Amino acid sequence: MLGNRHLKAEAVWHNHSRRAIKNKDHPSFAVHHPNFRGEPWRYTPRPGTSPVALLYFHVGKCAGGSVVNWLERQNPRFTMKLAYGMAPLFLGLFPAHFPTHARRWGTSRPDWRNESIFVEFHAWAEGFYLVDVLPELSDLRAEYRAVGGRLVTFTTLRDPASHIISFYEMWPTLTCNGTRSCSRASFARFLPDAVGLQTRILAGPKVRLKFPIPAYRRETQHPNGMFPCNEAHTERALSTLRSFDVIGFTSNLSAATDQVESCTGLWMPRRVPHKSERHTAFVTEEERADPAIQAAIRAAAACDIQLHQMMLRHLGTGTCGAVGARAGLQ
Repeated sequence: MLGNRHLKAEAVWHNHSRRAIKNKDHPSFAVHHPNFRGEPWRYTPRPGTSPVALLYFHVGKCAGGSVVNWLERQNPRFTMKLAYGMAPLFLGLFPAHFPTHARRWGTSRPDWRNESIFVEFHAWAEGFYLVDVLPELSDLRAEYRAVGGRLVTFTTLRDPASHIISFYEMWPTLTCNGTRSCSRASFARFLPDAVGLQTRILAGPKVRLKFPIPAYRRETQHPNGMFPCNEAHTERALSTLRSFDVIGFTSNLSAATDQVESCTGLWMPRRVPHKSERHTAFVTEEERADPAIQAAIRAAAACDIQLHQMMLRHLGTGTCGAVGARAGLQ
């Protein structure tokens, strides 16, 4: 089993920490059943070439599906591709940094110095980036530099108002009213719980555990009240954003992909194909035009708008290296 620190991180995403190993969603399952989510996508390693690792932090409903499709399915430049179900295998490549993950490869651990690796951190796997990778990121970058390689971190964000609407349409919550009879919550009812969706994801496990984001097809519980989005939460989210080399926006993905190519030194397909996902709810035109709902959207979006504005002050153009280091904040 994983250590207490890792179980606590998993509890954030699963909302519990004592799932039985028989539950295939539990990351520990991969230790005993390494093929459950399929083998990593592999191409022949190229010994003697400089190693590259691109770590993508996938914030839900921020074009992540399109980005992953672009990097995973249409890019042979990577010799190892780890979708989020396999993300812990990346940690297993570095037993000195992540000893609890060393056994994930068994005796067949590849040599990262011969690999070009893409890793997606999404959903429950976000915790592995926030809890495990972040504290070791500077040392990992140094190890790559020492052998002439590059480790690049990347995320994408979205206009907060658009993100809120898309999030609801993909993952509508339920209203149960204390009975077994539940129905899909209205968009208006969802909005008070949509404050700071991107901030909560980026602020780390403790914040997300205390203020869970709305869960698909479940009635969201609020034991600590609604998310207050205070200065400390924004600063934690900014701290995560400062760790990224590339921060892209859905409004201009081509600029982000150009920067990813520059920072990794790998040629990429120039166009990111749009990947549509089936929605399970829709915000009607009448709802979008309702002044009360428009006001509620603005109120819910204010937290993430503030985060974006603060982050934009630190962004450089056409440069690589963590945003925080470029801004002198690390």
